[in-house]
Amino acid sequence: MDDLRTRVEQSIDFRVHMRPALRSALAEASGSRPPLLRYGIDRAQLPPALAACVTVLHTDEAARRFIDEAGSQGALAQMVKSGLATLLHICLNLTDLNAWLRRGEMFVLSTTQARALMGGPFQRLLDVGAGDGAVTQQLAPLARDVICTEVSPPMAARLRERGWPCVLAELPAAGFRFDAISCLNVLCRAKRPLTLLRRLRDMLAPGGVLLIGVVVPWQPAVLGRVGVTLPPSEALPAAVCDAGSFEECASALVEQLFEPLGFVVRVLTRVPYLSRDGPNGSIMELDDALFTLTVREGFAA
Repeated sequence: MDDLRTRVEQSIDFRVHMRPALRSALAEASGSRPPLLRYGIDRAQLPPALAACVTVLHTDEAARRFIDEAGSQGALAQMVKSGLATLLHICLNLTDLNAWLRRGEMFVLSTTQARALMGGPFQRLLDVGAGDGAVTQQLAPLARDVICTEVSPPMAARLRERGWPCVLAELPAAGFRFDAISCLNVLCRAKRPLTLLRRLRDMLAPGGVLLIGVVVPWQPAVLGRVGVTLPPSEALPAAVCDAGSFEECASALVEQLFEPLGFVVRVLTRVPYLSRDGPNGSIMELDDALFTLTVREGFAA
C-alpha cells in the first residue's frame, strides 16, 4: 500500500510540474505563441496634452492567471468545440457561437487597474456590450449597482446566469444616467459608432466617467452570420481609419472623434486585449487603447 501511495504521489507531482511545459508544447504544435503583452506608449509620438494623460500599466496577477488557465479544459474538449463551431457558424455569428459553446472568454484589465483608470466608488455602472461577463466581473467591485447591455440573446442569458441584470439592446432607453460607463471593444463592432458615442455621452451623469476601449489600428467589422462581416453604416474620420501605429491612432481618436463630441481625455493607457479563441483554447491578442473620458464642462450638443 505504501508503495502504491508513493507511485501515485510521484505521478501527481510529475503532472503538476509538467503541465506548463505540456501546454507550451501544445501551443507550439498548434502554431500559437505566448502573447506579447504590450503596455508601452511612446509619449514623444503624442501631442503634449495627450502625452500628459498617459498612465502605463503592467501585467498583474489577474492577467497572468487568465493566461495560465488557457487550454485547461483539455485538448479533446477543445477539438469537439472547434468541430461544433465549424458547423454552427453556418447559422450563428461569432458572439452567439461563443455564448452557446461557452468559449472565447476575454480579459482586458483587472479590478485594480480599472480603479486606477476610473476612480470610484460609483453608484451605478453601465457595462455596454458585456459579452459573457468576464470583464464585467473585474469592473463590478467599483460600483454599488451594475447593469449590462448585450445585443446577443445567448450572451445576455449568460450574463443573467452570472447574476448581472442585462438589457437586451445596445443601450438602455433614453433618460437613464450613470456615473460610470464602460464600453470596451464595442465601438468597432457597432453599426453606428458615432451615434453610440453620442448616446454614451448623453447617459453620463454630471462628473461621470466613460472608460472606452478601442482596438488599434481601427478595423471595424459588424458581425454577421456564416462568418460574414459588414462595414458600419457610419464612418469614422479618415485620420482614424488611416492611422498605423498605436500612438497615431490614439491621437486621431482624441483629436478627430472624442474632442469634437465634447469629451475630455483624463487617462490614456495601452493594454493587451486577450481572448481564448485560439487553437486548443490558446490566447489570441489584440492591441487595445483605453481612454478615461469625461464630458467637457459647459458642452452643449
